[in-house]
Amino acid sequence: MLCSTLVLAVLCVLIPSAGSQELRVVACEGSVAQLKCENGEVISVTSAAYGRRDQKTCIAGRPANQITNVRCSRSLHINPFRHFRKPLHPPKLLQKVVPNFGGHQKIIKVPVGHVASLSQGSSKDKVAKSCNGKQSCSIRAANSVFGEPCAGTYKYLEVEYKCQHTGRKPQKGPTVACEGSVAQLRCDKGEVIYVRSATYGRRDQKTCTARRPANQITNVRCFRSSDRVGQRCNGKQRCNVRASYSMFGDPCVGTYKYLEVDYICYAFLTG
Repeated sequence: MLCSTLVLAVLCVLIPSAGSQELRVVACEGSVAQLKCENGEVISVTSAAYGRRDQKTCIAGRPANQITNVRCSRSLHINPFRHFRKPLHPPKLLQKVVPNFGGHQKIIKVPVGHVASLSQGSSKDKVAKSCNGKQSCSIRAANSVFGEPCAGTYKYLEVEYKCQHTGRKPQKGPTVACEGSVAQLRCDKGEVIYVRSATYGRRDQKTCTARRPANQITNVRCFRSSDRVGQRCNGKQRCNVRASYSMFGDPCVGTYKYLEVDYICYAFLTG
């Protein structure tokens, strides 16, 4: 499969692999890389680089001095669980899901001047943090996103990723925990959590109303979205989150609130 857009000069190529098929997307500097998977699949970024590695890609209308430097980027393969804000623990579970890393942290040394730097975070880190676990994702190929690996060179973003099956259908309904109780997010063995949304507050007069006076359930425009559940739970097989103002703040004093979490479970396989 080969697809391109003439205006943005974005290229995607389907590369057969031993497991799921691998996709490659190239976006010229200033354009947007669009990563997409089918329904029931999520993105798993395997590598990404921003810079220039040849004199053939993204050269239309560019003077020779802007495409001469072809040692201006580096692709590195990654442990996918590094790109959740809260990594999967314990290491024994990592050994099962990502056996090629042996449960050990991989330390990557990057030469000075390459796109992947310890100070700014590598290109693959940024793409994976933005896109892993999503069905579709857009990311701009720009210095403002990845830093400047080689001034004066016209660069491009190159991303390789797989579309992984989610392992099972999304939850039939969101997980709800009344104020003061605990939301329990659970996935089967070999699957991990990806939180799609989480809100704390009140949006109706039906949820968590037992034995509550009317004045505590009247305000149904009292909620706030929170990424704290994703930070705590993404990449784990099981996760507990307490529905409390100490965790999420108090969006409406005097209203009895609840935590509502929408998440999916998916298997993360490599190779």
